[in-house]
Amino acid sequence: MARLAAAQSEESRYRRFMTRLPVLPAALLARLCRPDYRREFALLLHDDAHTPLATAGYSADACLHTCEFGISVADTLQGKGIGKLLMQRLINRARAHGYRHMRAEILGDNHAMHKLALALGFTVRPHPEDARMLTATLALHPSEHDS
Repeated sequence: MARLAAAQSEESRYRRFMTRLPVLPAALLARLCRPDYRREFALLLHDDAHTPLATAGYSADACLHTCEFGISVADTLQGKGIGKLLMQRLINRARAHGYRHMRAEILGDNHAMHKLALALGFTVRPHPEDARMLTATLALHPSEHDS
C-alpha cells in the first residue's frame, strides 16, 4: 500500500486519502496493510513483480450492518475499468457477508469516483455536515426491509 500511494500523483493521494503528503501516516498504513478480517476486507491487484497497482477494501461501521469502502488505483491505470471490477467484487463480498449497506465519503470534486459510484448503483448526495463532500450509499439487499 505504501508503494502504491507513493507512486501516485499528489492529486490521486488527496482524492483517496485526503492528504497531499508524499508518505501516508504510519498509523494509516498499518491499518490498511493489516486489516482485521473480522470487520475489514481488502483486495489487492499487483503485477508479476508484486508491484501494487490497485486496492479496494471495506471496514465495518460500529453497527456491523454497514461498511465503508475505499479504493485506490495507480495513476497509469485509472479510467480502464479496474476500479469498477474491484468494486463489483467488493460489493459481492460485502453482500455475501451480510452487510446491509455500503457507503463512502467522496470529495465533491472527485468526479471519477462520483461517476463510478453512480455506475455501480450508489445513491450520491451532498454530505450533511461538509459542503466539500458527498456521501455515496448502496443498499446491498434492496429487496429486504431494513430493521
